[in-house]
Amino acid sequence: MRRGTPSALSHLVICGGFARGWARRSLPPEALEQMETLVKLIEQGWGSSDPSFRQVFATQFMPDASLAAVHAFNDLMPLTASARTAATIFKANSMIDVQAEARSIRCPTLVLHGRGEVRIPFEEGRIIAGLIPGSRFVPLETRNHLMTQDEPAWGHFLEALAAFYPPAGAPPGAAAFPALTAREREVLDLIAQGLGQRADCGAARFVGEDVRNNITHIFDKLGVENRPQAIVLARDRGLGAR
Repeated sequence: MRRGTPSALSHLVICGGFARGWARRSLPPEALEQMETLVKLIEQGWGSSDPSFRQVFATQFMPDASLAAVHAFNDLMPLTASARTAATIFKANSMIDVQAEARSIRCPTLVLHGRGEVRIPFEEGRIIAGLIPGSRFVPLETRNHLMTQDEPAWGHFLEALAAFYPPAGAPPGAAAFPALTAREREVLDLIAQGLGQRADCGAARFVGEDVRNNITHIFDKLGVENRPQAIVLARDRGLGAR
């Protein structure tokens, strides 16, 4: 959530999230001691050739995943950050408290959380859903923070997401090009119709320089290099109809 730019957010999906870091949850002393022990494990074993140190975190993130998936995640962890950086992030996350910011959210919000979550307690998902006005809370029957595609909860997650976004009546291309803004989709639709950057685009409230700037961003987001490639991709996904 970006401070000071609430209008930039049209829809919000939070899966396995939290508004309070573990140091802000009024945990009993023994629980806090356990979390401090995890910090030490990160500092001493995150980058170790012995994977047993990291196994604790792998099983917390995905306790019901296959052994192969757990091993793969275990091997991936030291590649994502150094031990020092990982420990710093873990400790910084403990101090997070965005409850006030959550109350200020005014866009449609979907909150999903595993009922048996080991990494982030289920209650934290309920708390953040209760803070965001009008949000929808969906419990998922899983213990995995990182769900696997072969478990039922993953299918339920996708169903809830598809029902939530794009909303009914969304403009053409909203589902096919979720990374584009509404303005960028409108420009892409004009491009797909074969319109240029001059008078025709003016009918859609765009001027030449504005269109050129949008086109640069659009091509970057689509991963295309030129107008013909963009046209083919856009028409293939339903844009460009006059």
